[in-house]
Amino acid sequence: MIFDLLQDHQGFLWFATKDGLNRYDGYTFKTFQNNPFDRFSISDNEVLTLLEDHLGRIWAGTANNGLAVLDPSSGRFYYLNKLSSQSINSLAQTSDGAIWAGTAMGVNRLLVPDVLPFDIPNLAEYVRVDTFAWDVPDNNFSAPLNNTVDLQGSRDGKLWVSTFRQIGFFDTATGRFQKQWTNKVPGHSDYITPFFQESPDGSMWVGQPGQLLRFRDDKVDIFPLPEGSVFPYTDLAFDASGNLFVSTRKQIFRLAAAPSATPDKASFELFYRFPADGIIGSTKLLMDRGGLLWIGTNGYGLRKYNPGNPQLHHYLAGKSPRRMLSDAQGRVWVWLSGGTFQRLHEHRQISSELLFSDNNLLQHDCIQASNGALWLLCENKQDKQKGILIRLNGQSLAEEARFQVPINVGMFSRFYEDKAGNI
Repeated sequence: MIFDLLQDHQGFLWFATKDGLNRYDGYTFKTFQNNPFDRFSISDNEVLTLLEDHLGRIWAGTANNGLAVLDPSSGRFYYLNKLSSQSINSLAQTSDGAIWAGTAMGVNRLLVPDVLPFDIPNLAEYVRVDTFAWDVPDNNFSAPLNNTVDLQGSRDGKLWVSTFRQIGFFDTATGRFQKQWTNKVPGHSDYITPFFQESPDGSMWVGQPGQLLRFRDDKVDIFPLPEGSVFPYTDLAFDASGNLFVSTRKQIFRLAAAPSATPDKASFELFYRFPADGIIGSTKLLMDRGGLLWIGTNGYGLRKYNPGNPQLHHYLAGKSPRRMLSDAQGRVWVWLSGGTFQRLHEHRQISSELLFSDNNLLQHDCIQASNGALWLLCENKQDKQKGILIRLNGQSLAEEARFQVPINVGMFSRFYEDKAGNI
């Protein structure tokens, strides 16, 4: 069960799970679990959220025992029991160095020393905790308005906060929240779970059931998703080129060049779909610095996808083309089963247009000569001991000449033009 994913500055991947914190080095996993006989072990096995701070320490928000922090220099975990009565739903760090922890009761600011005590695992005496809430704490402390879903420290120094009911940011100077959005999604009015992702251009994107929000220059853009989801989690991840990946439990969509996209022209491509039957689906996404997309699932481990070169476009899924020719006129001809070359259009579909048609011949190879003529090497169905070489007009595709080849021609036959123009 994957609750969160993180890549640290050394390249290690960290996975928060229902039964421990896992670190992956590209080859093997190392699992950190609570050991009652080791007071410097992680405080709880059910880890919900992760953060690497500016000193390289790994923070783990747990479901049952507050916060744990791993000091990489010593390999020891420390814990903060001031928040042990609350599930830690999200973690973030702002540019001033403060650590922020979101719980059902609001947002907690942690002021942590750079050097942790050597022999005391409990940080209660060393960390100052201040709690802030949207609603008046005395009256409605655990209301949906205060139940924090996600936190994000942005590059401009803001702390973005999302709860079941509202989205906005916390002004660290005044100690007040500034509301930017009130959640109004039919059927989920009490339990909207918005997750943040900052775009390369500095705009803030938020995933919600059935839609995305983009906050940029005091304006909110709404991007409807192609398919709805009854599951309220919608997570986001950007790649280095600004393409946005969106997970909605059963589907993962891709929005190309998201920073420049507009709601009226946004085109979401279905990137991956989990099987419709069964409960397996995605929980969180991570795009690592090597360009690999990691997909956490709800009890079925991890999925890893390598998008490869973003300049590649995929055509004819499930087909097995044997030959291909791009001619001087910009036409692309593809050999498919049936023994003919057919034209491939830019919209990735094979058309009914044939390069050449003769029911007595099987076409096996095609070239364009230096003078522009198109040549076909064919197998004679009637006399398999003799091949046929056909010359076509490069512009009109009309047959100009036909030559008998005195050798066997079959599916593996090839032919070429040399530098003197000989075939």
